Amino acid sequence: MESDLIPYSACQGVPAQAALVLAPHPDDEIFGCGGAIAGHVQAGVPVQVVVLTDGAVFGNTTLRRQECRAAAKMLGYGEPDFWHFPDRGLLYSEALVQRVLEKIIDGDTDLVYAPSPWELHPDHRQTASVAIEAVRRATKPVRLAFYEVGAPLRPNLLLDITPFVSIKEAAMKCFGSQLTQQDYLRHIRALNQFRTYTLPREVLAAEAFWLLSPGELVQVMEAGLLTLVSPGLSTERVDSPRRLPQVTIMIRSMGRESLQEALDSVALQTYPNIKVVVVAATTNHPPLPQTCGPFALQLLETPLPLSRSQAANKALAHASGDFLLFLDDDDWLMPEHIARLAHVLSHQPHALAAYSGISLVDATGQPLGQTFDLPYDAIRLAAGNLTPIHAVLFSAKVIEKGCRFDETIELYEDWDFWLQLAKITTMVHVPGVTGAYRIHESSGVHVSSGPSGEAAEVIYRKWASEWTPAQVGQMMLRVWSHQEMEESLAQAREQLLKTKAELGSIVQSIKPADLDNAHLVSTVNDLSRQLEQEKQDRQMLLQSRSWRFTRPMRWVANMMRASPIGWSVRKIREFRVNGFNMNLAALDLYRKACAYSNKYGFRALLTRSRVEIVKKAEQTSSVLQFIQPLRSIPSLSQLTQSRFDALTPLPTYLLSGFHQRRISVVTDSIARGSLFGGVGTALILTTLLANKLGANLRIITRTEPPRAENVHHILSVYGLELKGELQLDFSPVHDQKHNIDFSENEMFVTTSWWTTAATLGGIPTKSVVYLLQEDERMFYPYGDDRLRCEEVLRKNDIRFLINTKLLFDHLVTDGLVNIKEKGFGLNRHSRGRSLGHKPNQRTRNTGLPFTPDLIIFEIFFILEFK
Repeated sequence: MESDLIPYSACQGVPAQAALVLAPHPDDEIFGCGGAIAGHVQAGVPVQVVVLTDGAVFGNTTLRRQECRAAAKMLGYGEPDFWHFPDRGLLYSEALVQRVLEKIIDGDTDLVYAPSPWELHPDHRQTASVAIEAVRRATKPVRLAFYEVGAPLRPNLLLDITPFVSIKEAAMKCFGSQLTQQDYLRHIRALNQFRTYTLPREVLAAEAFWLLSPGELVQVMEAGLLTLVSPGLSTERVDSPRRLPQVTIMIRSMGRESLQEALDSVALQTYPNIKVVVVAATTNHPPLPQTCGPFALQLLETPLPLSRSQAANKALAHASGDFLLFLDDDDWLMPEHIARLAHVLSHQPHALAAYSGISLVDATGQPLGQTFDLPYDAIRLAAGNLTPIHAVLFSAKVIEKGCRFDETIELYEDWDFWLQLAKITTMVHVPGVTGAYRIHESSGVHVSSGPSGEAAEVIYRKWASEWTPAQVGQMMLRVWSHQEMEESLAQAREQLLKTKAELGSIVQSIKPADLDNAHLVSTVNDLSRQLEQEKQDRQMLLQSRSWRFTRPMRWVANMMRASPIGWSVRKIREFRVNGFNMNLAALDLYRKACAYSNKYGFRALLTRSRVEIVKKAEQTSSVLQFIQPLRSIPSLSQLTQSRFDALTPLPTYLLSGFHQRRISVVTDSIARGSLFGGVGTALILTTLLANKLGANLRIITRTEPPRAENVHHILSVYGLELKGELQLDFSPVHDQKHNIDFSENEMFVTTSWWTTAATLGGIPTKSVVYLLQEDERMFYPYGDDRLRCEEVLRKNDIRFLINTKLLFDHLVTDGLVNIKEKGFGLNRHSRGRSLGHKPNQRTRNTGLPFTPDLIIFEIFFILEFK
């Protein structure tokens, strides 16, 4: 049906949260998608426009910027962002991809407009290539809408711009310097009218787009629908910057159909200084163009078929770059592969080889769920090869040191080559998957694979004489300890299952306890209300007139009770109660009191009684001092507070109108003895991020006042210096008088579950990041602390920053699904994708205990806390 090829209905708007328009020149944003921009502005959707080049070839740059601003004012989307790249000199590069990616993150963009790959102008095609790669790397779902200017595209979406025709044409008229050279107004008007061909009669104008979701973008790339990128997107030769080392990519080719996919992956490399050498291993190899995207391509044909090793040596003989990399015609590279590895070798002169992770795929290119991304281990390399040939970028100096492919080896020739490299250098591991290795029967290399295959035996026989007794001993130790490690792992898994079962039982047992607790709380509340009522009644009684008037009477009564007569009366009553068991001593005392009263009078008896009472009190004062007043019964909240005083909420207040960006670290202490684990990691990471964002850094402690010299000490150890202001605050757990100010754009990094809980008591959840250095539940095998810790770890409304991939996988496997959705690892995306890399801003060799990927780290935080 025709409707399968082109839409027969038009939409009234493209849904979006925030839109970014990439315009190669000042005017392309209006010509290509001016109607869409007007629709977004009317709907209240924020729109950013980036003009990549200065447009100097066909006009004055200042005038063209003024025209662009006038058109922006006409549509009402704000100020365009001019990047001032040279007209007709725009080059697809890692730096440009990263800059566009930062723009996407800064604007919280979910829709990007870019020229289509079928455009004629080279700057338009380069912009399309940059947009594809930036959207592919985005950490959140972003759609890509290709628009048309100089060449029609094949749309899957037609936008009705009838309500915005007049305003779009008014905006186009702002570009007077261009309309005098060509009647673009007539051309674009005709194009928009042509797009109504399949639409209802009432639609007078439409804009055409090829709109791709993230999943659709990956599918069309894997299906080869963008294979014109190699012959069409970058056909112009742009000289690579000579300040960067040249990389030669050597492709051993059997002339398979998959060669085009391998060449496309090379054409999309963000590293700008690459040369491609294709070695034909068969006599009837098809011809190839002289360029592969922006890179020169050389095809080395052969009169006779070549073995794998012969083809590799021929490639080495014709390689001229500083760094070299092999690529077979059935595998491919991700765009940042060369840039990441070349950056490492360029900044570590002592290293002669670097490698990254490779994902295994089947014959159709579907992932098999297995990756080769292990740290370098010379013993493991001697036992087997887990490093595909295109994973390694090595220096051309290894050729001078005699490294060659052994042409007597038919299979595992790359393993033999890596063993040669291992004798002269240590291979640097760059974590993250940046390539694909295809497993299929036609390659012929997987028939006898494995440590017991014939091909492996050839390698063992060759290298057995090279192994030292120490190496052999280490290999034997690995073999003998393997069974113990398997048993230990099985026991750990069994114990983990038991712990989970026990935790489930504890949770079930807590439920009835909760009901009992609720009943106790209700009872305590009732008693508290009764006690309060009694206090009020007593206070009213003490303030009444009758109480004041009867005070003399009460005094006489008290004195009578304290006198011998009173004591005798009480004893007599007790004796009566006890069956009239009269005590002779008490009766004698009573007779004496009566005789004393008859002789000296009743007043004298009272005076004598008072003296006796004072003497008695002085004799018993040492006992009375130990008598303490009855304490009131603490409430349930008071008991909980005393038990978990570290969870006391952080006292805070919102500082309105404060726009200076700041990052705050909340921890117990930064004393010299506390700068280990999560605290030290938090200080280093937040310092790097503060320097990157131009933010101030604040340290908030709860148990002892912070000292600036301790912060400077830990930073100096790793060669770091805070560019912004260092602020120190002490908010004691037991003193809620010192309030902590915070602003809406501030980020709070916590270092433990209790500081996280305390921070959430006074800070919005969107501003809190919980830095996890270890599974803190392991500190508490059972009890209230473990339950409180588990409660914090299972929160769905905060972000988690996990220190290692191993810890990330452990927490997710252990059932913390919220961390899979809300967590980010220093070496991992939140959605399971490997981190991108930004070579220009990689941490220098400072001896850091980790290598944080600052770009993904920065993107994540700007996205969440901008």
